[in-house]
Parts: sequence; structure tokens; C-alpha cells
Amino acid sequence: MRDDERPDIAHELRVAADALDSGDPAHAVRHIGAALRLDPASTGARALAARLADRPGGGLDLLPEDGDTAEDAAVRTLLLVRAGRVTEAVGTVLALVLAVPEVPYALLALDWLPGAAADVDPGVIPAFCKHWIDAYPEGIEDPAVRLSAEPLIELLTVLLAAHPGDMLAHTAASAVPRRLSRGDIAVAWTEHAFAVEPSAMAAIMLAYALREEDRDGEAEAVFRKAIDLSDDPETTALVRTDLAELLCDTGRASEGLAQLAVVLEAEAAHERAFPVACYRRWQLDGDPTTSAPS
Repeated sequence: MRDDERPDIAHELRVAADALDSGDPAHAVRHIGAALRLDPASTGARALAARLADRPGGGLDLLPEDGDTAEDAAVRTLLLVRAGRVTEAVGTVLALVLAVPEVPYALLALDWLPGAAADVDPGVIPAFCKHWIDAYPEGIEDPAVRLSAEPLIELLTVLLAAHPGDMLAHTAASAVPRRLSRGDIAVAWTEHAFAVEPSAMAAIMLAYALREEDRDGEAEAVFRKAIDLSDDPETTALVRTDLAELLCDTGRASEGLAQLAVVLEAEAAHERAFPVACYRRWQLDGDPTTSAPS
């Protein structure tokens, strides 16, 4: 059974079609949106949205200027695509992914994005990923959210392929597969970013991806490369702290503490390095008191 033949989706599509036929497009919007929530890839919902787009005003006039529901926003996405406003459409899809994580709203874009990705401003990726990291600072455990987020990786893959020279987009995007236990994809994206622009930022994100794949020796080498590339003292301090934790975790506590000592020599109460140094010193000898490890 195709999704559009499911009784619940078929009902929403039938009511929406009847509303369009009777001259009540605003009512149709609600039911098209309901069908898209049930199946964001619904071809029937797309056909009805196309009918809305063919109206004077392109159908967008039927939607509220503020306070969209998720259903409204899903319909808005399809109307924006028909209007050629693809960056806004992708931004709306990504907002839906964040707002309703249990629904695979990334599917809204996968049928039309391959032909439009080059016209999308790649800046939508780091803008989205900042919010994604805030929402999921650690890995995602909820099976429903993990499943619904899988199409997001495909969406990002299409966008990145259309913008191969954008280092920032590739490094930012790596946060998504890392939180979905797809470190292999994160490594590929960050390796590409570093090849495009061998910067400290690209190296840092590559090191994180390598570490999550348990490629600790490679991660160490890349962290050291990031230190060499960094011209910002705070960034360098943070990378040294990350390197120190890696060294401590891999049985090289004295080397890790030496890296922390370099940071603390410059700033004894460094907000990240100091508590790490105390904890790692305690792990080593049971004495958490330290002003600078030696």
C-alpha cells in the first residue's frame, strides 16, 4: 500500500480536494498540511499544493504571516519551491526538523532538492547546525527521533554536493551524523572540508569526528595540526584541552597533564582547562588540588 492510500492520509487528501473544488482553499491548506505530517513525502499532497500554487498569489497568501503551525509550514515549503524561493524552502524544512523531531520532515525536500540545491544559500547549513547542537549536545538516543532524522543526512548530502567548496557548511554539517552514530559520514565531510581549506576549524571538526570513530591516533595528529594552524589563543587553549583529554583517555596521562600545564601557565583559572586538570590529576594520584599540573 502506498502511503497516499493509507486511510488516514487518503481522508485528509480527499477533504482537501473537496475544499479546493468548492472554493475554500484555506480549508484545503489545513488538510494538505495534515497529510504532510502523516507522510512528508506524500505525492497526493504535492499535487494539491500545486493547485494552491496555481492560484493568484501563489497560495502563500492563505498562510499566516506569523505563528505557522507545523502543518502550515509544511505547506509553505511546497509553495515556496513553486515560487522559486528554494533557500527559504530549505530553511523552513530545517526549522520543521528541529520543531517536530518525531516527524521525518526532511522528506519534504528530497524530491525537488537535487535539481535546486545549487541555488540554495549554503549558509542555511551552519545556521541550522548551531540550533541542532543546542538541541542535541550529545548523541540522540530516542529511536523515533533517530529514525526521523535519517532523511536529514540525505538532505545535507545533496546540499553539500552542490557546494563542494564551502568549508564552513561541511564542518558544521558534520555535527548531524556525529549525533546519529554515523561518524563515517562526519569524517568524510570534515576530511573534505580540511582538503578545501586546511584551517584550524576544519582540523578541529575532523579531529572530533575521528575520535568518535575511535581513530584516536589520527585524531591526536589532527588536534596537533589544529594547534599549529590556530592563531587565536583561546581556540588554541581549547584544542590543547581536547588533546589533553584524548591523551589521558588513552593511557598517556602525563602527556595530557603537560598539555594542560601549557594552558594553565597562560591562564591559571582557565574555565575549561582548570577543572579538567583537577579531575585528571585526581584520576592519576587522588589529589584534585592543582594550580598547574606538572
